[in-house]
Amino acid sequence: FLLSKKASPTTLYGGFGPIMAACSQGRMGVLGKLFQAIGREEKDCILNYAFSKKLDSPLEGTGIRSLAWYAIQSNDREVLNYLFDNYPACYEVVNEHENTILHDALEASSQKAIDFFLGRCFKPDYWLKGNYKGKTPLMIACARGDFDAISSILESDFLDSKTLLSAIDFTSKTVLMCAIQGGNLPSVNHLLTFEVVKASINQVDDDANSALMLAAEKGRLDLVAALLDSGSDVRLQNNFGRTALMLACYSEEESVALHLYDHRVLSAEDVQGRTVLHYAAYHGMSRLASRLLGDQVEPDPVADNNATPLILACQENH
Repeated sequence: FLLSKKASPTTLYGGFGPIMAACSQGRMGVLGKLFQAIGREEKDCILNYAFSKKLDSPLEGTGIRSLAWYAIQSNDREVLNYLFDNYPACYEVVNEHENTILHDALEASSQKAIDFFLGRCFKPDYWLKGNYKGKTPLMIACARGDFDAISSILESDFLDSKTLLSAIDFTSKTVLMCAIQGGNLPSVNHLLTFEVVKASINQVDDDANSALMLAAEKGRLDLVAALLDSGSDVRLQNNFGRTALMLACYSEEESVALHLYDHRVLSAEDVQGRTVLHYAAYHGMSRLASRLLGDQVEPDPVADNNATPLILACQENH
């Protein structure tokens, strides 16, 4: 009715128009009517244009959104297929954060869209492309703890899993570290079945944190146990001199700290001269402190600012 009254299907309001609305809602019938109402030349312009849409947060400014991005939000395979077959250029838009359409699909956790791109063997180089943080699509899936997406990508016949798993972002974080961030144990266990991941399990980021350190700081006993079983080194120290055992104290999950207990790191000091006993005292980990004292570690080590474990425990009322 509206089209018969000469309503324009290409009118944009705030960078948003009827065609984008039809894509985002998965309304293929409506989309078809809108396409029929405009000429081919105008249709090409509409579909291939990298639409600008004001984002919710004023801090994010203006975001670039193609029609393919809107189609992903609908999770509708018919709309995805139509755009891909007729206007593939809208799938090649890279937004202001250097995210490709694959990053967007994984951010949206759109499994139908992910399966669609894998089924179409879509641009192998795009699966290796990092965004402005250097995160590849697989890293996005790992950081979101999306086990189904991770499995689908790594099991794809047209992608090289070894290359995908060897990627690092701009802070030198690995795919495994991203999975630790995501906190999904099945995803971490799946990654650890690949030799390329196990071989680099002790790789560190720009802060010299390993995957084990990140898991320890999160207080995740299950992740820590999986990493230790796969050969993670408890002796590593980051740029602040902290070991995984020290970082586990930050999580205040004493079971994690006790699981990481290893005589080879009991004498380690951070850059302030603090030992594990300092950390146990500061965070009120009485069982850890008792075990340390039982193993006859130095009971009164002095760190910077004359801090001793006893002083720290008193300061924190432990």
